[in-house]
Amino acid sequence: MDVYNKMMRKQTLAIAAFFVALALVGFSSAAGVATSIWQENPLKVNPGQEGYIEIYLQNMVGDEDLIFDIEYEDNPGDVTRLDRMRYEVPFGRSDVLVKLNYKIPEDAPIGQSYNVRLLFRAFNPEVEGGIRSVPAFGRVFPIHVVEEEVQPSPQEDVGSASYAFVWYLVGVLVIAGVAVYFVMRRKK
Repeated sequence: MDVYNKMMRKQTLAIAAFFVALALVGFSSAAGVATSIWQENPLKVNPGQEGYIEIYLQNMVGDEDLIFDIEYEDNPGDVTRLDRMRYEVPFGRSDVLVKLNYKIPEDAPIGQSYNVRLLFRAFNPEVEGGIRSVPAFGRVFPIHVVEEEVQPSPQEDVGSASYAFVWYLVGVLVIAGVAVYFVMRRKK
């Protein structure tokens, strides 16, 4: 009888764990933030330089649109600014661009570091009332002032869209070439 009770407890525990996991799936979110700047890959700038850091908001899991609220946790020297603090991210998108604009002072000393910290909160605006869980995550965007010449940061560039078109065209031509190759090979 003791073996039977142990086996029943294990089964009950496994079933309970399954239902807890199933219940938590509804709270899961694949909201995220992607950028090319992080602690091990800081942005290197010169004194007086200005530009922006590209940040991409993502909403890849679930079936609901999300709202991202962004707030500063730390903005040393007020070197950065956001145009907006709230962004709508439709379901299935990973390319909603946030521009973290920066302007380094002309008199910034070489070796100065600015660790800008942002807090991102993602939530579904259609959930009303009650208590809701809002995932929040912080990101640090390190900016280091260096002496050597650095590449200019991205600016508003209309010409970059033409390069995207060229790459799409090359891709289509390669796919068409491969398709023609296989069709000609079958005919032989």
